[in-house]
Amino acid sequence: MEFFIEKGTGLPKCGRFAKLRVKAANESKANCESPNVYKTPFCLQYTVNGMIPHLTRELSGFLDDDNSPLMVPLPTVIMMKHSLQKFGFGFAKFANVKKDRPFILTICDPLQKSKTGFNDKNGVTIWTPSGRRQINSENFLDLISIFKPSLCQPLCDSDTPMDTSKKRLRHSVTRTLSYLDDCASLSADSIFGTIEGGYDLNSRLFSAKETAARKVGGFIFDGFQTIDNENKIHFKIEEVKSILKEVLDLLPEAKPRAMFGVFDPETVLALFESGIDIFDSSYAVFLSENGRALTFNDKIDRFNLKYETLDLKSVQYKREFTVISGNCSCYSCKNEFTKAYINHLLNTKEMLAYVLLMLHNLHNYFEFFRQLRLSLSDNI
Repeated sequence: MEFFIEKGTGLPKCGRFAKLRVKAANESKANCESPNVYKTPFCLQYTVNGMIPHLTRELSGFLDDDNSPLMVPLPTVIMMKHSLQKFGFGFAKFANVKKDRPFILTICDPLQKSKTGFNDKNGVTIWTPSGRRQINSENFLDLISIFKPSLCQPLCDSDTPMDTSKKRLRHSVTRTLSYLDDCASLSADSIFGTIEGGYDLNSRLFSAKETAARKVGGFIFDGFQTIDNENKIHFKIEEVKSILKEVLDLLPEAKPRAMFGVFDPETVLALFESGIDIFDSSYAVFLSENGRALTFNDKIDRFNLKYETLDLKSVQYKREFTVISGNCSCYSCKNEFTKAYINHLLNTKEMLAYVLLMLHNLHNYFEFFRQLRLSLSDNI
């Protein structure tokens, strides 16, 4: 992984404009010049079991996601361990990931409902479809050798909801640093060190300082966002911005910073302006699975950002025989699937509803990032 900061835009409240080059897990040495260069800010393609939720491989081909690296949360794939071990060629080949497409193996799943109190000195708890699994450093290094990811997030203790005690935060930070030290045998360029500490500034500062002193290729800010059992997202953007303002000064400029979570466009823009480079597409999945569609004005303007989410389950769309958005070029809108039709599919619990919404929401979310990059490049 290589990270290049380009000339600044000279604009107030502006994040970094940079390029990241990542070698795909399947990429051979003979093909080391493949076009895996991503301009910031960019969005990882969130997956479950290595697949985009609700979309088949064929349908995924209708998406223009800039061949963005796949985000593969460990909780969704850890059950494949024994099959992959027998297969012997890594997750990318096993899941038939395109040869030029990188993937990052992450510890946390941004769409997983938060369960607290299960991490301890014996390891980090991973919640799988079959229940709880506890992973320690030895297990994790074994998983890395089996999955062979392009990039990885070492084990981290991100169980830090807003009411976390100082003692618990201290354990979170020290354990995460210890897990990072246990990964010294891995290539430093492939590792994203995790900065923990919840909403406590001093804990975050200590975590950032110590993580920056280790050999890592980039940084992930974790432990800010939680999702409760009612599917409500807990995230305090103003407090996060305040913490980032202090913490980012401790990190080297020439390394990428990521934050994963269910972030709407306004939050993404605020985080990018605060110094975050990399995000993920779980917001589009969250909207789709809740029957909502993301729409923007004719032109996405970061200085006057206007968007809305339509609740297509609502009775008001029962007789709306128009497409989700007249200015949208996604598969669902181009093929004239109407709001009334999707309303019917949602209320009869048809799988096609989520397919059409995923195609629409992912198209618009990735287009938002493209337009944001374009607006920045025009000012360089």
